[in-house]
Amino acid sequence: MDYQALDEEKQKLNRLAQEAIPQELARREDLAEEIIRIFVNLTPPESPPTIMENITISSGGLRGGYSRKPGNLVMNWEKLLKLVPDLVISLVGFSGPVWLIPFVGLHVWSTLWSESKVELDPNHAMALLAMWQNKDEKNKISEQDAFTAVNRYLSESGMRTITDGQFAAVIDQLAALDCVKLEEGVIWLREWVNTSYT
Repeated sequence: MDYQALDEEKQKLNRLAQEAIPQELARREDLAEEIIRIFVNLTPPESPPTIMENITISSGGLRGGYSRKPGNLVMNWEKLLKLVPDLVISLVGFSGPVWLIPFVGLHVWSTLWSESKVELDPNHAMALLAMWQNKDEKNKISEQDAFTAVNRYLSESGMRTITDGQFAAVIDQLAALDCVKLEEGVIWLREWVNTSYT
C-alpha cells in the first residue's frame, strides 16, 4: 500500500474542493476538507492494482483509443446530498448557502473525470486490440505470440508491420500507463478492451 500517494491524493482533492468554494466564505479550507472526507472514499493504491479498468478503442484501433484511470476512489453522491449539509453546518460552522455543497462535489468529480482520460495513439490501440483478441483466459499472452498477433493485425488492417524494437517500445509505453505488465516474457493485459465503431 502506498500511503504517501494516498496523502497526496487527499491534498489534491481538498484543493479541488477549495477551488469551488467562494474565497469570501469563512473557513473554506475546513469546509472543503469535510466535504471530501464525507463524499470521497479513498484507499491507498496497491501494487499491482487488483481492479481491471477499461480501454475503449475506436474503429479497430485506427483512430486510437483511451483509458480511464480514476484511481482508488469512490464518490458517494447520496451521502453528500443527505449527510453533508447537516454535518458541515454543525462541525465546521459553515454559514454560506447550503446549495453550494453539491456544486463543490460536482466540481471535484468533473475535474477528476477529465483528468482520468489517457489518450492512446493508433499504434498502442491496435497493439492492445490484437493482444486482447489473442489472450488466454487469464488475460495473458506470451511476448512472442503478442508480437505475431500485432503484426498479423496490422497487416490485415493495411498497416505496416513493426520490428521487434518498435514492439518493445509500444509494450514499454503501455506498461508505463499501467495498461499491461510484462513479466518473464508474458504480457498481462490489465484492462478490459472495448471497441467502439464511430
